[in-house]
Parts: sequence; C-alpha cells; structure tokens
Amino acid sequence: MRAPGNRVEADVARELIAMRLPQEDYERVFDQLVRWGRFGDLFDYDEASEELSVAS
Repeated sequence: MRAPGNRVEADVARELIAMRLPQEDYERVFDQLVRWGRFGDLFDYDEASEELSVAS
C-alpha cells in the first residue's frame, strides 16, 4: 500500500503490523521500527502529522 509522495499514516502502519504479527505488541513493534528506520536513514517519522516517509 503506497501513499502519494511515499508517505504512510502511522495508523495504517500500526494496523499492518497488528494484522501480520498478531502475537506481538503492535505499538512496541511500531516504536522499534521507527527508531531503527531513523537510525538507518531508511525513513523519517513526523510526530506532528504521524506520517512515515522515505528518508531524503
């Protein structure tokens, strides 16, 4: 699922995590994903708009 401008709402990402990893705490997985994604310069997370985007 791709959004215009390569942006994804955090709620969509959380829902996908919850569906694909039903045994895991989706909030914890999302937080780890954001931290590692930022660390690796893979993507950015805008906390104000709650959107993930491809790192520039």
